[in-house]
Amino acid sequence: MRLLLILSTLTLIACKPSMAERDAFLKPGADKGAGLDPQQFYPQGRRMVYAGYSGQASLDLANGFTVVGPAYGGNNERQAASCEKAKLPYMLQVGAFDGNSSGSWDTASKISLEEVRVRVAAVVKSHETSQYLVMWAVQPEELRPWRKNEMDYLKVVTDTIRANDTKRRPIFLYNPNHRDANSLANIAPLVDVVAKGCYANGAGQKDNRAWIRWSIEQMRLAADRAGKGKTVLNMPELARDPEPADLELITPWVRHDVYLGMMSGADGMLLWSLFPRNEVKATWKEWYTAYVQCGRELNGDRALSQVFLFGEKRNDLKVTTVEDRHAYPLGSSVRNALEANTTKADEGKVGTLHPWTKDERAYGANRYLFICNSVGIPTTFRVTGFPAHGIIAESAFDGKPVTLPISGQPLEFKLGPWEVYAVKLSAAPVSK
Repeated sequence: MRLLLILSTLTLIACKPSMAERDAFLKPGADKGAGLDPQQFYPQGRRMVYAGYSGQASLDLANGFTVVGPAYGGNNERQAASCEKAKLPYMLQVGAFDGNSSGSWDTASKISLEEVRVRVAAVVKSHETSQYLVMWAVQPEELRPWRKNEMDYLKVVTDTIRANDTKRRPIFLYNPNHRDANSLANIAPLVDVVAKGCYANGAGQKDNRAWIRWSIEQMRLAADRAGKGKTVLNMPELARDPEPADLELITPWVRHDVYLGMMSGADGMLLWSLFPRNEVKATWKEWYTAYVQCGRELNGDRALSQVFLFGEKRNDLKVTTVEDRHAYPLGSSVRNALEANTTKADEGKVGTLHPWTKDERAYGANRYLFICNSVGIPTTFRVTGFPAHGIIAESAFDGKPVTLPISGQPLEFKLGPWEVYAVKLSAAPVSK
């Protein structure tokens, strides 16, 4: 009997280091969103903005989207009125034009700055008491930081919004694909949200989708240089049918672009666009369905938006690739012809891109690991650093169980082209 007691005691002592390792690994991080209103949108609340331009308000918000994105021209005020009536959160464009029109800088430049103040103040005052207006979008878009008159215009618009909006809703200006941190640094101090196109296909980077990470990093750098409180929007695309040979890639492209954006530091997403334009008529449904699935994972029961917005960065798990993939040169960057007048030739010089990205976060009593394969060929990943005992794993996307390796062995798996992996690690239930 005495021998059994000694053996039991030794067993308990032997288990304690393993449980201590597990408990240290799963130690909760500080919730950066503690105290924020769960009904409001980040950064004023806990909800993530997941929106798209020119969509169908009720349909989109019932399918994974959380905010009705901007609408152009005559749809601007009509959409606002519709959202107010239906009590739906929305964005509103504001600028030199009246509430039912939009135009280019060529038109806006013919309006005096004093008249701009008057027009913007009138629009803001008419919506200032709204419970559903989430964000202001400056029109016209793509203002050029090297032109003083355009920056003067942007300052007048943003100053006027802030002077008349007591709720201090965020303001953003859309910037074109090839804007980099140096260019965006001139925009960021004037806005609350730094946003630029992250259109991999539209930028000629169909096969170099780490362009998304580069884009978010440029926005994040500019936002951080401008000071505290600036946020960043990932802006992927739904704009054009791919070549027939690429049809099966739509879903992995979408998931890659959305999640790599979140992993790289984006605080939300604004998609261009939800309108079924002729250029994407054949595959619009496939693109839309894929974005809806991501939206549901982020903002539905899986609540991954909370992990990305408020999870604490960790780096305990070590990730390598069997193929030993390294950063690779981007090659020639393609400036879209549409950006010929809104970007300079020296903008968007990326240099090298990352073939894969790891993002590890502690949120609540759980640890999350995301891995994104950004190359168009399968890649085998190895993960080490798990506690020896006491944790269980499930897919962060759908909750299906994930088998962890025997103590000391790596977790190994293969990701297909542009595939994303996500696992949630938790404490194993105590057996009775």
